[in-house]
Amino acid sequence: MRRLIIGTCAIFLGLAVYSILMSSAANTIGLEGELPYYLLNKGLFAVLLLLLALALGHRDLVALNCQPRLSTLAIFWPMLLIALSITAGAEQPASDPRSLILLLLIAVAVGIGEEVLFRGYVLHWASFGGVRFQIVISGITFGAVHLLGLGSSIPAPVILAQVFFAAALGMIFASARIRDNSLCLPIVVHALFNFLAFRAAGGIHSTFEHPEQVIPGMLLAGTIALAWAIVLIYRAPGFRSTIADQQHGG
Repeated sequence: MRRLIIGTCAIFLGLAVYSILMSSAANTIGLEGELPYYLLNKGLFAVLLLLLALALGHRDLVALNCQPRLSTLAIFWPMLLIALSITAGAEQPASDPRSLILLLLIAVAVGIGEEVLFRGYVLHWASFGGVRFQIVISGITFGAVHLLGLGSSIPAPVILAQVFFAAALGMIFASARIRDNSLCLPIVVHALFNFLAFRAAGGIHSTFEHPEQVIPGMLLAGTIALAWAIVLIYRAPGFRSTIADQQHGG
């Protein structure tokens, strides 16, 4: 428990400090444009996190392997449903090649960074409580980290809806990670989901431009995802997991 609390607090503090430093660095070098900034921010973070995990010998601890089972894809059906809904309702999706490439790279970087942190380290630190505990804690902390957005220009009600939405999705990602003992599918699905959402909105901040639409959508999608997550949590003891056996690794 002590390691989980300290580690999670370190993640929250580290992300807050990193965000401040990146904002300052972007201003110093005169980086202009939303997409170049996010690519530098998220891309550098993903690279640094991967290098740190590998340098510390944590490849197995955070499940940095690609041994997915195709049957695990079925776990992600709420994401498919939500992504199709978002895509179908897009009014002005991003279409120029440069923007699409940048959005894809950002989505991949976000997927890697968030999955390694929350389905890698946090999930491992919570292994003392069993599989169900791991899933719940991974989801809750993933949702809670979005509270850092309260310091941004995004309206607070949108951030709170995002916290609920992200927590529910986080539990689904955690279930898949535990089932395969691999971050491969969670990273791929996370990146693809973000890319489709960014593209449909025509950018990143524009995803939250219409609170009257975004909040009900997130709450509805989050409720569907949470209902499925509860089913997965109920089934969790049947998942194959070797996480508890890896505690000696970190």
